[in-house]
Amino acid sequence: MEKKKNTSSKHEVIRNEKGQYMKGYSGNVGGRPKNILTKILKEKMLEEVLIEDQWINTADLIVDQAIQLALEGDIRAIKWIFERVEGRPILMRFEENVEHDVLIIE
Repeated sequence: MEKKKNTSSKHEVIRNEKGQYMKGYSGNVGGRPKNILTKILKEKMLEEVLIEDQWINTADLIVDQAIQLALEGDIRAIKWIFERVEGRPILMRFEENVEHDVLIIE
């Protein structure tokens, strides 16, 4: 495989003849920014809004809305609440047609 080098930028890009990145080289040298969206979301969840003369943070509003939807019978809201309180259920797989030894007790 022939290596192609493009050194016009500060990051060296090495690709094979198919245009694929060579093993050990990345097309995203800087990598994905760490937790940027998580950080923004956490900041937004802590923001407070004024509702009916009372300051409430956004996270509490979301939880209140989920509870209200669950009380109205919204199965997705019910599932969401239980998964956060109890944790996600562990999926169990049952195998059919499994032969067992017969035990006879006399």
